Amino acid sequence: MGVTCKVLLNRPRVGFHTPGGPVIGVVRYTIDKPTKFTEIVLSVKGEGKCNWTTSVNNRTTHYSGREKYVDMKKKLQLTNTSERELEVATGEYEENFCFYLPNCIPSSYKDGVGSISYRVQIKFVRPGVFQFNKKFYRDIMVREYRNAILPQIPLQVNSKKTLFLMFSAKEEVIVTNCTINKSVLLAGFPAELNIFVSNNSTVKIKKMNAELVSHNAYTSGNGCKKKISKTHKSCSQSSGSIKKSDKAEMSLTLPTKPDMVTVRHSSVITREYEVHITAVLPFPHRNQCLKIPVVIETPALDMVDEATLENTKISSHVDSYSAVNYLETPPPSYWEVMCEDKEINKNNG
Repeated sequence: MGVTCKVLLNRPRVGFHTPGGPVIGVVRYTIDKPTKFTEIVLSVKGEGKCNWTTSVNNRTTHYSGREKYVDMKKKLQLTNTSERELEVATGEYEENFCFYLPNCIPSSYKDGVGSISYRVQIKFVRPGVFQFNKKFYRDIMVREYRNAILPQIPLQVNSKKTLFLMFSAKEEVIVTNCTINKSVLLAGFPAELNIFVSNNSTVKIKKMNAELVSHNAYTSGNGCKKKISKTHKSCSQSSGSIKKSDKAEMSLTLPTKPDMVTVRHSSVITREYEVHITAVLPFPHRNQCLKIPVVIETPALDMVDEATLENTKISSHVDSYSAVNYLETPPPSYWEVMCEDKEINKNNG
């Protein structure tokens, strides 16, 4: 079977595909000789999966989870009769398509444990047990996004920590108040923090730390969970010390990375973020920590400068492109001696 295929996608206005939004494009394919097919199917697919292993007492256990988010199909080259096979003549064919993604689907994501991916796929199915199918597909990026001009109410949190000091006649207290300008952040854009600390103690605060922390949770098919938390050192900032019985007010800017994204609406993978504001205390006192949950979403394309666009690789996902073909199943071991396979290799070479 000599089949070549190209998939062209319309560039979404915001720079990536969004939940509830359309996937619009055209598929062009060429048949180099009359060929019979059971069906030719164009589809948009999306799934999440995770895999990990644990070892206890020389016993290794494997865990995996999988979940489908999108599986929309459109048949091409429909027959007008009751025959199950369709003979497609030699020629070039073109088909426009438009699929609307579901509203509540997670953003595209990938790490060493799991992934959430979406793709446009065209599948050519040939009749016969010993025939093998051809698939052409290309990944697309799906992201939730927020317009930066939408108003948001600043979020304020506070914490009171009482220190235990022997032979102290008064209450030793550290009070920290923090206001974050927005609880929904745009990836690549900083979070602005206003912090007020009242150190009503005889202990010097060494410094105030602001850090971004991510929490990943993976769930296998049998309900087992794996959790990973990470402090992003490149997304942090510190202030100077605060003397005993003193007060301090400061503004800290917490950067975020362009590829950061909150992952929701998935039972296989979730990714949440928190801003941690920590008053670092000397030994033997335990640090005081405020935790502010935040959501990180992708900004629209017209809000991103060229440097950020290059770092996030958004353009590689939304420009027009050709699909790459993959064999769905390997042929039988004696397939190589068949003449038709030699023609296929020649046509695809």
